Amino acid sequence: MKPTRLVLGLWIGLVSATSAQAAPSQHEQLAAETLELSGAKAIFNSIQISAGPSEGKSYQGPGEEKIIAVMNEPLDVEMGRKMQASSISKNLDDQILKVLLKWYRSPLWLKIKAQKADAPEDPLHISRLQYLYELKTRPPTPKRVELLKKLAKENKSIEMMYEVIGRTAINLARITSPESSSEKVEDSLSKNKSEQIEASKEQYVIRSLYDYRAITDEELEQFIEFKETEEYLKFEVIIFSSVQVWLNETLVKKTAETVEQLRRSDYKKGTTL
Repeated sequence: MKPTRLVLGLWIGLVSATSAQAAPSQHEQLAAETLELSGAKAIFNSIQISAGPSEGKSYQGPGEEKIIAVMNEPLDVEMGRKMQASSISKNLDDQILKVLLKWYRSPLWLKIKAQKADAPEDPLHISRLQYLYELKTRPPTPKRVELLKKLAKENKSIEMMYEVIGRTAINLARITSPESSSEKVEDSLSKNKSEQIEASKEQYVIRSLYDYRAITDEELEQFIEFKETEEYLKFEVIIFSSVQVWLNETLVKKTAETVEQLRRSDYKKGTTL
């Protein structure tokens, strides 16, 4: 019976140890709930990379098609979400998470979230176009327009996403292109940055007319106040920083490895990529 007891004791100990490791801490639970209720995890679904040969043959050598194929491979969204959760847990303390959760658990946020979830993504969807057409006969009040403009101004995610995508494009250009071509990419992004961000904010205001149609002016003011808080701004910076790290660790890294493999292969053949 002694061997049986020994095996049983080891098994129980192993199960207990595994359970202890698997159970998330209270802090991790707060971080996970914040991500879930905020909808921040959905950001990874909105990032799409479409690569192809550009003017002037940015991608050089016989490996061009392989490089483009690698850049167009589906991104590991689950990896991005895990990195995001880890970053939030490491960089935000319980006090900040509780402030965020007070808002994300509120009836007003749940109302806003449901309203946005119900809105079609397509800007040319018939329901959106119909609503904008009806606004010609009953236009929004000046106060409503100003509130939506202020909301767009406080929506730092537009600038942050531009920075993330722009930095990723520059990193990829430096890997796959001659130095002169990568510099052109950087100059183009820098030159068009203000115009692109301004255009995105204008589109945001137009979309918001429909997205927040059931949200009162007073509720919009509360929403803007939350977006102006120090806690939310910290949260948003970490969210987009994790996206940048994710793209670097997946897309950029994989592309760099592919280019290096092709260079080694061509070096052995006596050619140059």
